[in-house]
Amino acid sequence: TSSFLLPIFNDDIQVQAIAQPYFDWRSAAIAAVAMNFCFRGYWAGIGKSSIYLRILLWIHALNVAISYLLIFGIPAWGFHGYGAVGSGMGTCIALYIGSALYFISTIKSLRKQKFEAPDLQSFKKVVSLALPNSMQQGLFAFGISVLFVIIGMVGTLEQAIGHILINIALLLILPSVGLGIAATSLVGHALGAQKPDDAYQWGWEVVRVAALFMAILGIPLWLAPEFILRLFTNSAELIALGTLPIQISGLNIVFEVTAMVLTQALLGAGASRQVMMINISMHWLYLLPLAYFIGPWAGYGLLGIWLVQGMQRICSSLIYAYLWRQGRWSRIEI
Repeated sequence: TSSFLLPIFNDDIQVQAIAQPYFDWRSAAIAAVAMNFCFRGYWAGIGKSSIYLRILLWIHALNVAISYLLIFGIPAWGFHGYGAVGSGMGTCIALYIGSALYFISTIKSLRKQKFEAPDLQSFKKVVSLALPNSMQQGLFAFGISVLFVIIGMVGTLEQAIGHILINIALLLILPSVGLGIAATSLVGHALGAQKPDDAYQWGWEVVRVAALFMAILGIPLWLAPEFILRLFTNSAELIALGTLPIQISGLNIVFEVTAMVLTQALLGAGASRQVMMINISMHWLYLLPLAYFIGPWAGYGLLGIWLVQGMQRICSSLIYAYLWRQGRWSRIEI
């Protein structure tokens, strides 16, 4: 399908020649990504998210090491690597190694406790809770793809630096992903113990920790944007295009993690349908139409798209903060 899909994002033949094999390798890793998300839910649910975090760190370390080897090779040994495609190969291999590590750790955990297969009623409850979030995640991923198509309408260089900017943001918010998982677990356990006040307080406490931590991590983005971008590209043109957008990301990252943590807290309370509706609405009814209108149509380019994205994150964090403050999630029956 790569030969059909990639021309939608970029019609440059040289870009497609590199992107297609990379995309094929990343597509081959989809099963590993799905398994790793399931393992994350298991370890968070039993209150041992540190095990998930340790393996996640191993995955990232292996990804860097294996990808570097496959990209650049070992010329002294006659192996010259695969270039950009090696990055996709390395990521795929690292993800499957991570799945194997999760599987081994989970099997060891289950041996120490009594395991009972879920009955039909329990299975239906799991599906009813998982389906809205699965739909939301699927539509969100598809929406990110559409966003890249919109950025590609502005230009190939804008699409390239947009990819770098999003990867930088994803890298920085990794600690908040762990905090979000902790919020899911803490809120779920507090509500299970019939302590809604504790659940409410846990939500805000995790938000405070995440916001402070991300505010510190965001400082280099708006104080030294060119230095950060040079870690990912040496192109002066790309750095010039990305300077203002990365500064916007640095200023808005606190709002992004606020929305992320409260989203996970609401999921821990069973409010998966509310989360799905808000995320889909903010992405498909707000971000994508405005990004197209402001970016390629009105001519404000990548900077305009990033300003729209920043406003979306601010609005999302305010909406989730309002929902959490209302407290109606504490009355949801699971």
